[in-house]
Amino acid sequence: GGDVAGSMSPLTSVDACKQACDNNPSCNSFAMICQSGPSGCWMKDRVITASDAASTNGHALNTRLCRTWYKGSSPVSPAPSPTPNQAGTWLERLLVAVEGGDVAGSMSPLTSVDACKQACDSNPSCNSFAICQSGPSGCWMKDRVITASDAASTNGHALNTRLCRTWYKGSSPVSPAPSPTPNQAGTWLERLLVAVEGGDVAGSLSPLTSVDACKQACDENPSCNSFALCRHQPSGCWMKDKVITASDAASTNSYVLNTRLCRTWYKAPN
Repeated sequence: GGDVAGSMSPLTSVDACKQACDNNPSCNSFAMICQSGPSGCWMKDRVITASDAASTNGHALNTRLCRTWYKGSSPVSPAPSPTPNQAGTWLERLLVAVEGGDVAGSMSPLTSVDACKQACDSNPSCNSFAICQSGPSGCWMKDRVITASDAASTNGHALNTRLCRTWYKGSSPVSPAPSPTPNQAGTWLERLLVAVEGGDVAGSLSPLTSVDACKQACDENPSCNSFALCRHQPSGCWMKDKVITASDAASTNSYVLNTRLCRTWYKAPN
């Protein structure tokens, strides 16, 4: 979309970018967070949806760490401030710049995301954890209460080589999600490439055209339950029969993760 007034650089906080867009009636979205070269947020006039095709610009995505922020279709009440070790749902986000102090329960090498969640839940002093996929892999328990608006790390080694992310608690308890069923009609979600992708099924596309085309190809095949999407060498999406969950072990193949930029897409349960 086109540029509108309110852009800021360097980046101060996500909330400051949101407020800048809210203050301008012509602003409907912004590009953020470009953590380097330079950092900031740039206000845009375009109305964005979750189904818009994603950028394939490797420099913007992986070096500058750019993301798009946009408004949902209906207003929601602001989430209450988090409380230590609350019973809410676990959420993943970019690694935070200030992680807080170490507490007991850290584990290395990484076994599973669920094991890390359980370790933090078992320690009343633990409110979040950093999880890294390599160099070494593991999860490190932290005492800090994290929110979605906390400033993200600019450490390129931690973000792009070790593939570190922050996990933190949402603001309210949620009911456990039902077990996934094959080719269910739930929402498509993106996650780190899984270690075990399952078998190939019909509908794969190369080169990559759009994420929506990949989703549609999988939706049209009753045997397809997930797909691997890669940006390079070659680009495309490869349909799989495996029912994936957020807790499946992630791949540690640095070539597919960091050079080909592969991710897994799967259906959330209804």
